[in-house]
Amino acid sequence: MKKIFQITIILLLLLCTISAVSADNLENSSNMNKSNSDISSYEKINLEDTEDLNSNMPIREISNKDSKYFHDENFKDNSFSNYEKDNNTSKNIKINKTNNNKTNSNSNITRNSNNAPNVVVHEVSEIRNNTLNITMSSNVEGTIYYTRNGSTPTKNSRVYTNGQVLKIYVKTQIKAIVITKTGITSTPIKYQSAQIITPPVSVVVPTTDLVNNRQNITFKSNWNNVTIYYTTDRSNPKKNNNRIKYTKPFYITRDNTLNYYTIDNLEGYTSTVYTYKTPRYTGQRPVLTVYNTTKLYSNNHQQIMIQSNQPTIIEYYSYKGKNNAVHRKYISEIDTTNDTQLIITGKHKITREMASSIEYTPTKGTRPITNYTYTISIPYQKINKVASDQLKSYLRYMKVPGE
Repeated sequence: MKKIFQITIILLLLLCTISAVSADNLENSSNMNKSNSDISSYEKINLEDTEDLNSNMPIREISNKDSKYFHDENFKDNSFSNYEKDNNTSKNIKINKTNNNKTNSNSNITRNSNNAPNVVVHEVSEIRNNTLNITMSSNVEGTIYYTRNGSTPTKNSRVYTNGQVLKIYVKTQIKAIVITKTGITSTPIKYQSAQIITPPVSVVVPTTDLVNNRQNITFKSNWNNVTIYYTTDRSNPKKNNNRIKYTKPFYITRDNTLNYYTIDNLEGYTSTVYTYKTPRYTGQRPVLTVYNTTKLYSNNHQQIMIQSNQPTIIEYYSYKGKNNAVHRKYISEIDTTNDTQLIITGKHKITREMASSIEYTPTKGTRPITNYTYTISIPYQKINKVASDQLKSYLRYMKVPGE
């Protein structure tokens, strides 16, 4: 009987132990479910920047302190932004975005893999005549301030307006910052375009023929506000401290070699050194030269100037296709295109001697054209009405007077 009692006591103790263990397990399981429920619930956050995010956004890197907030790949919520503010820690939490450098045209915001406030400069034109157009954007909402002289911008600097197109020179140094609505100031960014320089160009314009072995000349430039320096002793005017500053027409002799260059007085752009020689004798047939004043731009346009070594009335014919010809007198810089053919000729102002004609296209450059005289002879034949009409049509086509 005593043994039965002892066994009963032992069984009761085992039952109590098993019950206690089960209760602990149930409590832990309940706490775990409650914790998972808290984590899976998203808390609404008021944000300044309400950009839409892509559904392919990766899981955000978080620390133990930030474990209250995370982002699931399949969760879409327009309330998320570049920065989320933790109400407990007042700390900015960064979100990594895969759609880098995507510009929102409505908010002027450029997404960037770097989550810090940043300004991006966009070139919206190619460089022409040493200028180009740019715009700016930022990866956060805020105000962009900028300078054009390389100095560090502040709140007192120029304010950039969303969508504003700025025309700048290639030598302009842009610095810009963005200040967010919460007062965060970005690190200043620096921008300067590629240094593709188009300098001014000047050509020689003779005012006389070669008289007593000397010729009077002047210059014509494609830019205003320039200065021309020259030498007549074959030396390089850029390296010769005795170079002469052009102020008025002057004489050079047949034995002189004129070297000159042009400098822009505003930005300091300097041309290459050009060389000019007088005619070899009085009354010489004019010689024409074409100078490219710009490169061939992406829109297939180019500017040129024409020079003669004699006082010459210069004319040119511009051809675009077979039936689109324009005849003009040359006065100043010409704008031509890739699909335009120029036939350039001229006449000596005094002797009326014709210059050797030249052909010019932007892609092929210049080539001489030999001048020929053509004689059209028609064999004698009896001309009936039909033949007569054909002949008249042919003569009208050839533009022969007195048909």
